[in-house]
Amino acid sequence: MRTTLKKIGTLATAVGLAIGVATPASAATGDTATFSFTSDHCTGGCGPQASFGSVIVTDLAGDALGFNVTLLNGNKFVSTGVGGGIEASFAFSLNGDPTITYSAINSNFIAVGGNPQSAGSVHMDGGGFYEYGLQWNGGSGGGNADPNPILTFTITGTGLTLASLQPVAGQYFVADIISGTTGLTGVVDATPAIPEPETYAMMLAGLGLMGFVARRRKQKAA
Repeated sequence: MRTTLKKIGTLATAVGLAIGVATPASAATGDTATFSFTSDHCTGGCGPQASFGSVIVTDLAGDALGFNVTLLNGNKFVSTGVGGGIEASFAFSLNGDPTITYSAINSNFIAVGGNPQSAGSVHMDGGGFYEYGLQWNGGSGGGNADPNPILTFTITGTGLTLASLQPVAGQYFVADIISGTTGLTGVVDATPAIPEPETYAMMLAGLGLMGFVARRRKQKAA
């Protein structure tokens, strides 16, 4: 029963994030948040695709966050100089603008401006301005795309939790890609993934169960 209730609680947190409820600053180690690249800013269009990929962020011990960025449908990371200035292949922002240190980064990716990295201004054309980023360093242009569609890394910084993730105009992450559908390049950005209707139904049923258990405990105590 305790395991079931814990799963329901985790699901409730994920659904809350997906509908715009802030993740609590006391988020527990091991909690995750999932985001989906669904917004297309490619010139000429990188779609149509239901999702260009996903970002899963895990709250780790020691003021750290682990990232798994997975591109789908043949999409690949590129470096095309989308911003016309400071550029990145994957970018994000953090509340409080902490200085962060990257570790366990994929080969041929470098931290924009150096590692450790301070909050800066990374212009992702069509996606806005972000504070932190990694750049694919295997060659510029779509013809030099990263053959690996999965980017993983860890960041550490004072007080980092899932609540540190900061949206830019409603978008949490942005990636510079070459489309596996159209062959065009540009940026796509990500918002919290919305659970399927069945997931909402499961969560509501679970919350009802939690209420029932709470009432039973209160009755026994009386």
